[in-house]
Amino acid sequence: MCVIPPQLFRLPLRVWLVRWVLFFLISLGLGYAAVQRYDPRQTDGLSDSALYYRMVAGEPVEAREMRFRVLVPYLARPIRALTGKLFSPPKSVYLALLVANSIFCATTACLIVLIGFQLAPETPTGLLAALLYLLNFAVMNLFLPAMIDAGEAFALLAVTLVLLGRRWWLLPIWGIVGTLAKETFVPLAVVLTLTWWFVAHGKGTDRWRKLYPVLVMTVAMVATAFALRLVLASSIEPAGILEATHASGNALSGRFSVFFSPTVWYVFIWLLPLGATRLNRLPRPWVIASIVTAMVVLALGIFRDIGGNGARPLFSVLGPMLSLSAAIWLSDSSGPPKLETNPPR
Repeated sequence: MCVIPPQLFRLPLRVWLVRWVLFFLISLGLGYAAVQRYDPRQTDGLSDSALYYRMVAGEPVEAREMRFRVLVPYLARPIRALTGKLFSPPKSVYLALLVANSIFCATTACLIVLIGFQLAPETPTGLLAALLYLLNFAVMNLFLPAMIDAGEAFALLAVTLVLLGRRWWLLPIWGIVGTLAKETFVPLAVVLTLTWWFVAHGKGTDRWRKLYPVLVMTVAMVATAFALRLVLASSIEPAGILEATHASGNALSGRFSVFFSPTVWYVFIWLLPLGATRLNRLPRPWVIASIVTAMVVLALGIFRDIGGNGARPLFSVLGPMLSLSAAIWLSDSSGPPKLETNPPR
């Protein structure tokens, strides 16, 4: 199993700060179009942004589940207080959401670099993986433009880093953060951590002790979800995670549209084949846990008939792992052949 060495966390702060600022500015540039070029509220596939717009602008919100996704919109609120003095709405709201999402995307990229340094410390694999992640279709078109999935993706990778570093006692903290980001984080985090635990410690003598942090995280996430509903809705409402959302009946062509959606293919058309090449170089618990969690995403996506919207959670689960695997392959195969300095005569 991969263990993140403590010395990596003690690298000079200025090094990480420069990297974070670089990733943050890249994210701002990638999401610029959603502020200046088009209105996400009127764009197919981004209709949820109308709700997040109202949450940031302080307008009434009646949607059942999405109003509890408070992490990104509430972070954007103080930013909007500043942008509102420079720009008129809706540009100030979209810019605030872009800044908030860029914060999470940049931090996620830094976590990918951190993991990459452990897997290949002598190559720029981590930096390449972070750039592959940021330049994916999902980040530019699904995370940055007035949406909130960047927060969930960050929390999932933070959980992964905790598991890789064997700091399981931090799981409840990131479980709460992820639940504040999006309610779908709860089943994804439970499946990811339970599968990881089973693969890494299922047959160990201390397996039950390792399971305690997972159970505490689960309780913390459920308590957070209920607390959000009590505070924001003044009542407990059904979670809605298992409710069907699209009216396509039981037709298989509709239910399985996630496999044929152009959005899903745009995200994985190059990432999946490249990322599959070096999965054997990644920690086995991470690979298996991510694949199992992705299968759960697909199952829920088929049940709820979410179509191309499945690209968001699929990328949140698989994106960092596949980006690192692809970066390892590109780093291994991109160098020119070495020439002999003293060829035989």
